[in-house]
Amino acid sequence: MIKRIKNINWKKKIQPIIWCLLLVIIVLHILGMISFYEFLSWYDIILHGLGGLWIGLLVGSLQNISRQTGISLKEGFLIIAAVFAVGILWEFLEMIFDASLGKRWGADPLVKSFRDSVGDLIMDLAGAGASIAVFRFFRKGG
Repeated sequence: MIKRIKNINWKKKIQPIIWCLLLVIIVLHILGMISFYEFLSWYDIILHGLGGLWIGLLVGSLQNISRQTGISLKEGFLIIAAVFAVGILWEFLEMIFDASLGKRWGADPLVKSFRDSVGDLIMDLAGAGASIAVFRFFRKGG
């Protein structure tokens, strides 16, 4: 009975973090669209890291990660794979936007270079690693 209660409590700790982080990402993205993406070259990098963290926390919270046993190799791999897949999809959608609506509206390109896309994906994966660290922290009783 006590083990079951501990599992429920740690998941209750993760859920508010997930939704608060989503709200922060939305607000930061809106601010970025207003002006920060243009003036702060590193702004996009931060948002990709936070996005990777958010997706990793969301995917991890949907799995049955036990506080007693911690995150398994399989669960960690699933988090990394999901974050990478969403990151690839996001970059692909940016390319489609650039090729279609971006040109029509005269918007600055979202994908500046191959190097920029690779950097975005690396930050997505860094966020995934941070989400795995969060699950490991909660396993230790944090």
